[in-house]
Amino acid sequence: MITGLPQVSNPSFADYPGRYWTSQSDGRIHCRLCPRECRLKPGDRGFCFVRVNRDGQMVLDTYGRSTGFCIDPIEKKPLNHFYPGTPVLSFGTAGCNLGCKFCQNWDSSKSREVDRASAAASPDEIAAAAAEHGCRSVAFTYNDPVIWAEYAIDTAVSCHALGLKTVAVTAGYITPEARGDFYEVMDAANIDLKGFSEAFYYRLTGAHLDPVLDTIRYVCRETDCWVELTNLIIPHANDSLDELRQMCDWILENVGDSVPIHFTAFHPDYRLNDRPRTSLETLVRAYDLARQTGLKYVYVGNVHDVQRQSTSCPSCGEMLIRRDWHQIESYTLDQNRCGKCQFTIAGFFDDRPGSWGQRRLPIQINRIVNLTDQLEPEDQGMETKANETASAPSDDLFFTTDERIRIHRVACRLVTAAVFNETIDVRDDLGDLADRPIAGIFVTLRRGETLRGCCGSLGSQVPLGHAIVEAANRTAKHDPRMAPIAAVELPHLTVSFSILGPSRPIGAKGAARADAIEIGKQGLRIRMGKQAGLLLPVVATERNWNAEQFLDAVCTKAGLPPASWQSRDARIDVFDGIEFGGPYINEEDRPCQDASVLNPTEVQRLADWVEANLVALHTGATPCYYASDVNDVSVLGIVLEVVHKQWPKSKSWTQFSLRDLLPLQSTLFQMTQNAARSLVAEATDDGWHVRLAILSSAIHHGTDSQCELSEIDCKRRALVALENRRWSICYDTSTDAVTLLQTTLAAEPFRKGVTQVYSVVCDSNASAIAASQGPKAIPTISSRPAAVAGTFYAASDKDREQQVDEIIEGFDSVEKRPVAAAMVPHAGLRYSGRIAAEVWRRVELPETVLIIGPKHTADGVDWAVAPHDQWQLSDSASLRGDVELAQRIADGVSGMALDAAAHRREHGIEVQLPLLYRFAPQTKVAAIAMSGGSIQELTDAASELANCLQSMSKLPLLVISSDMNHFADDTENRRRDRMALDPLQRLDPEGLLKVCAEHNISMCGQIPAALVLLTLKAMKVQARYTEIAYATSADVSGDKSRVVGYAGVLFE
Repeated sequence: MITGLPQVSNPSFADYPGRYWTSQSDGRIHCRLCPRECRLKPGDRGFCFVRVNRDGQMVLDTYGRSTGFCIDPIEKKPLNHFYPGTPVLSFGTAGCNLGCKFCQNWDSSKSREVDRASAAASPDEIAAAAAEHGCRSVAFTYNDPVIWAEYAIDTAVSCHALGLKTVAVTAGYITPEARGDFYEVMDAANIDLKGFSEAFYYRLTGAHLDPVLDTIRYVCRETDCWVELTNLIIPHANDSLDELRQMCDWILENVGDSVPIHFTAFHPDYRLNDRPRTSLETLVRAYDLARQTGLKYVYVGNVHDVQRQSTSCPSCGEMLIRRDWHQIESYTLDQNRCGKCQFTIAGFFDDRPGSWGQRRLPIQINRIVNLTDQLEPEDQGMETKANETASAPSDDLFFTTDERIRIHRVACRLVTAAVFNETIDVRDDLGDLADRPIAGIFVTLRRGETLRGCCGSLGSQVPLGHAIVEAANRTAKHDPRMAPIAAVELPHLTVSFSILGPSRPIGAKGAARADAIEIGKQGLRIRMGKQAGLLLPVVATERNWNAEQFLDAVCTKAGLPPASWQSRDARIDVFDGIEFGGPYINEEDRPCQDASVLNPTEVQRLADWVEANLVALHTGATPCYYASDVNDVSVLGIVLEVVHKQWPKSKSWTQFSLRDLLPLQSTLFQMTQNAARSLVAEATDDGWHVRLAILSSAIHHGTDSQCELSEIDCKRRALVALENRRWSICYDTSTDAVTLLQTTLAAEPFRKGVTQVYSVVCDSNASAIAASQGPKAIPTISSRPAAVAGTFYAASDKDREQQVDEIIEGFDSVEKRPVAAAMVPHAGLRYSGRIAAEVWRRVELPETVLIIGPKHTADGVDWAVAPHDQWQLSDSASLRGDVELAQRIADGVSGMALDAAAHRREHGIEVQLPLLYRFAPQTKVAAIAMSGGSIQELTDAASELANCLQSMSKLPLLVISSDMNHFADDTENRRRDRMALDPLQRLDPEGLLKVCAEHNISMCGQIPAALVLLTLKAMKVQARYTEIAYATSADVSGDKSRVVGYAGVLFE
């Protein structure tokens, strides 16, 4: 999501205090919210990932943050007996306190990036938005609200104040201590009873059954909260009739016959892709069994079955609420009684049902997401290349040339059908191939060298015909990394597919696993704990990887440290595969052209509507909430540009998403409100002019350096550039595609070679319109307060000085000497302080040290020079900042800028200050925090930096702040660290970057190190590498399973 909207006034929810915990004598805190009862050291996160021990206090860092807001039918929760047909505003956050391998919402519930939450809103704002949109209730869903109970409870209170109902969709994994507060404010709950055996819960959810049963008993017996249960039936896991019978018997005996239960169909997802979807027959058996047990209200879900999704009277059998999916087609309840026999139906019902239907309407309540977050790869997408694997396939994977041609043509037809939202039968085209069993298939779409989609599956054997239909549809429309394929780009695609054999484990252990991999023939799958990843055979061939690099890459794919494949806890499987394909074939000669979502008249009507609302909002009149003469469609984005006769230039607001469609009118009305708020008192009530661009149908064209724009018609399409947190959108009907690209890239300081380029259909009332946004530096000279005191080093002066005393205790006296540069680690002083001190105490420190380190946060600009005249350790201790040198560097080095924002939370420089304060308290500090950069960009910057420094009367000491490799076991980490230290010893910056890239060495300061080496070279300094000390975190913690390396180096 891109947003140019000024943020609506929201309170800051950072470090929101959590409840339900106690302190322990050892400094840990004991979380009492859920039955896991995590005990957290300072800095630790709980299993749920969103509750943190911050300085001895429980913090909930998803309070006020959501993965988005959407208005759903209440039946989708599912709740069939709670105000049927009414709309419910649904939202969730990140994280979960269960570890379900079959999670159907894993992209949010398994998220480990809290800041990726796509929307922010206070409880009052959520309640107000629900009321404004006519919702009957608000649902806490998508991930389990138990882990963000404080946010859910406060929101529920705000909802009740406005007369709204509240709904919890939960697994019920909560302690008796916390559940009273939680369910007291919930009007309804759907509790997910995932199975009915302890073995199932422990094996597939990482939790226990009894606490869930206890919660269900409590809510049903001791609260006024309406409860419905859901059981997701998973083949070969919890689908035995005996287990289902035990579950139904327990429900009847413990909570009665009137609690509805929904049996829903499983589809392979997240970490459970080795079994088929739940069949309708299985659901029907469960349904019948529950009814025979005596349960009155039983439903099936995730399948189309009108009879079993409808509500019938338990007494006379009359169908009272007929549902087709979530759409109510007939309703014969008399309040809460059967319209035929007057039997009382359990639940909560209005006199008439709601009329929301089965619509799903995303809304925005203060958008603040970075669009590039939505482009990160997910486990479902696998990069491949459209050329055939060189090695000979096994017999099971042999396909004749004719068979390959048939499969390719079918894949092209399926991709076409997906793009045009059609369903086709390919059995006749495939013939006997349709029933041929295969273990897996991935369909890959490429435009030149740009991957446009790749999805599939690998597991138990399935018929090729079924597997290719699923894979082609997902690849064309539902690859979570990509914009869906547009019709206009079909002729430019290559369609290929990998057909896979069954996976089998590698028998070798540890490092010997690399010797068991056949590059070019075998793909890899890793499973370790809750993490899993897969790479196809062709990936290693395409990237020219050796076996070790291939294994590192599949670890990275799974979200594991690169060397995890050597662990005894990691399961490594290999599988054979063949890959073939060719250019897209348009056999049906379909017109592959762009289609507008609005015609020019409708766009102008929208612009007039916005203009009228701006005047109304500006004057305090009532705005018009809906443009009745314009279709309300879903779009990818909107650019709103406002011009006024009194302004020298226009102002613009933008919302854009490559994946999530936006409802046009409600989004545009919210943008108009934001515009009116920001424009108050800036202009008179007349003289407004509104330009609009409505964006749809995105195409990915590659990077700025490898961008193929052959089909771009600038009268129809705008260009979009994206890089990190920068974006630019440009539309100009008077130019050509090449010129438009140049204009788009010139709007922000995009990085060369890594900026992604897209085009979108643009329906506009202007011949040209543009908008852009990126990080803005804060150059104000200021004092920098300590950011990591109390975490990376002790907070009080007394404790900090005592910590430094302990670090340097036992040091022999050494003679200080002048050096050109140094490298010191920057972990907490407890871990790396002694290595850093060994370096600092040997150096004859000049008047100024220039510390260059990596950016560990996304704050601020990429290459940020600290504009600080003081570096505070506490209220009474600080070091001076060299503002003159900082300004000189910002003025003289291209790409660098004074920016306090980038240094506000950065620890890499600050961790050096306690030692500098001890060894040379009069020394002044200048600092640069860096993120990214090519070898050419670094070479150019080094030349300019050298000129800056050489113009000074006294040279500063150049200091690299960097840890070495992260999170391999001790032996492997030391090996990788040595690989990185070797080019450092040779003073080879290009070699350092190359070895770190090729061997997945996560040395965080490799960019700063390369810059310093290049600067020394530009200054013609003949430096000599001296390694002072080396260690890993295991030398302090004793834990060798997962370490970080630290090196202290002098360049003399």
